[in-house]
Amino acid sequence: MPYNIGPLVKQFRDAGITGPIVGGDGYDTPDLLTVAGAAADNVFFTTHALMDATGGTDAIKKFMAAYKTEYGHDPENAFAALGYDTVYLMVDAIKRAGSTDSAAVKAAIEATKDFPGITGKITFSADTHVPQKGVTVIAVKGGKFTLGAEVVPDKVPAP
Repeated sequence: MPYNIGPLVKQFRDAGITGPIVGGDGYDTPDLLTVAGAAADNVFFTTHALMDATGGTDAIKKFMAAYKTEYGHDPENAFAALGYDTVYLMVDAIKRAGSTDSAAVKAAIEATKDFPGITGKITFSADTHVPQKGVTVIAVKGGKFTLGAEVVPDKVPAP
């Protein structure tokens, strides 16, 4: 559960662990910063996009502004943007399939190449059904999520 990472990081630091702490997208919660405070510095995690209204990509900035207008607050993490991409990926696949027939939509998804999602380009394969898309590495510095790196895997392993 992502909401436990703040106390966990604080406990690691209180126990004397000073080195980097590395994790996955479950770390993508503001509670990491609010609960762990300064102890969150030197934490790195992978997620789908840097959700930052000033430092994110133009697409993320636009998404965050629209989200805030609609809901009155920023999205909590990258999963909101990933959900947005999912809906528009389905819309794109249905349009390309020319129908809502499940086999036609499945074939259209499997043929998806470089779909321009706001979390990055998305490509599918009929072989693995695992999307090939960028991974964002977040580095916590100065009490803030910052962009550590963006990596697109060369190969997607079979599930």
